[in-house]
Amino acid sequence: MTITRQGSRLRIVVITAIITVIATHPASSVAVEVLTLDATVRQALAHAGNLRVVRQDQKIADAAMADASMAFSPSLAISAGYARTSIPLDTLGSNSIGGYRSTNWTSSLSLSRLFPQGVKTSASIGLNRIDDTYNYPALVNQGVVSLTIDVPLFEGLGFNETRAELAASKKLSESAWMDMFYQASLTTYQATRAFWTYYYACRRHEADIEQRKLAQNVLEAAAALASTAEISQSKVDQSKAYLKKLDAQMLVSKIVIDDAKATLEQVTGVRMSDTIDARVSAADSTLIFSLKDSLGESDLTRALAVGRSRYDLRALDAAAEAALYRLRGARNRKKPRLDVSVNLGYTTLNEGAAGNDYLAAIGRTSPGMNIGAQLTYYFMEGQTGDQANYARRLAERDRYAIQLEDQKNTVNSSVSAALSRVSHAIGIVRSQRQRRDLYRKLRDIEYRKFRLGLSSLFDLQDISDSFSDAVSDQIDSELSLVTAIVDVRFTTGTILDEDPATNEPVLEAERLITLPL
Repeated sequence: MTITRQGSRLRIVVITAIITVIATHPASSVAVEVLTLDATVRQALAHAGNLRVVRQDQKIADAAMADASMAFSPSLAISAGYARTSIPLDTLGSNSIGGYRSTNWTSSLSLSRLFPQGVKTSASIGLNRIDDTYNYPALVNQGVVSLTIDVPLFEGLGFNETRAELAASKKLSESAWMDMFYQASLTTYQATRAFWTYYYACRRHEADIEQRKLAQNVLEAAAALASTAEISQSKVDQSKAYLKKLDAQMLVSKIVIDDAKATLEQVTGVRMSDTIDARVSAADSTLIFSLKDSLGESDLTRALAVGRSRYDLRALDAAAEAALYRLRGARNRKKPRLDVSVNLGYTTLNEGAAGNDYLAAIGRTSPGMNIGAQLTYYFMEGQTGDQANYARRLAERDRYAIQLEDQKNTVNSSVSAALSRVSHAIGIVRSQRQRRDLYRKLRDIEYRKFRLGLSSLFDLQDISDSFSDAVSDQIDSELSLVTAIVDVRFTTGTILDEDPATNEPVLEAERLITLPL
């Protein structure tokens, strides 16, 4: 092919334009706000609505536990009373003089407590003063000390319903705390995936911009060559069509960025600027892609063992234990109710005195011990209502057992699938990186051939297009790998650490980009 002087100048212009696109990376003159993975997750943990809700549930469960424990706390009571009785003269018979009037002042201090075994004790000290105008002596001061022990046989002894409720409330408080930890892990997982999706959407868009700039320069060069009749107009139209394809591709990548950004805003609760960009440090990138080539059966065994301690499983297990405690209490409630009450007391009197010497009568007129016992059987206890309550508690226990077993199976399958994805993704990333490097090398060779006149402009465009596809596939493979890594962390319940001092979830950034193996 004969090249004219004008055509040679145009070829030099084309080469210069393409050199500029290939050798330089697109730079932005707009100030960009940088977003990191660690900052994204911390923002999400600080603003997540579901996490704030379960923290309130935790407070409710703790309050319920405190309320249940109050049933076994000592109860102190102080009472005071006044009573006056008057009977007219004509109702008392011929010996009555002026009728009958009695005034009674009472006061007492009592201390009672219910023990977890079902036994209730009550001790009291009472002071009474009686002013009687009909009997002799007219003034009586009385002191009473008593101890009462109530023993509810069958139903109340052992693991009674009150004791069962306390044990259940402790387990439900534990379950609420574990659910809070699980929700924190879930928020971390969602924020991490949202960050990676946005990060690689930005990288894809950057690659599209670079490829479009190259296509634009090729189009301009093709138009210049067509003006000298070195190429046909159809080649120019071909370049235009390719440019339109890239325009549509850029719009699609922009939509992906907007969707990823909306997800980020949703999980973090923060409105993000239009110029925000996600970045990953070189050290973190090296750590992510330095995983070993394959994961074996031993890795899966360790991952499954770790996954059995997931906080959602532990929360369900604690709730199942609470349901079992309540079931035992309901089973005890179905038993017949037979109560035995034993009372021991000592009474002192001071008769006819004007003062308040309550203890003066000890060893004199009518002080002494009081001993009593009472047996009470309740005919309607353990009937329809208790049977229905037992059936409800039994259904609750079975429901939690089913949920726990189902969740264990889900965790096992999720851990296996996530670990398998990581193992395959590692190989895919390495293959795609090798493919990208190969096409970069071929593009550089094609460029040198084009400079020497041994290749056409469109051969260079084709190989550049293949290189762009390789870059895009590499981005997809890396996204698959980093999301698979965080999937393993979440499914094994190791995405967050636990502060031993406060028992609060703690974020360690390295956990988000490494495997728990």
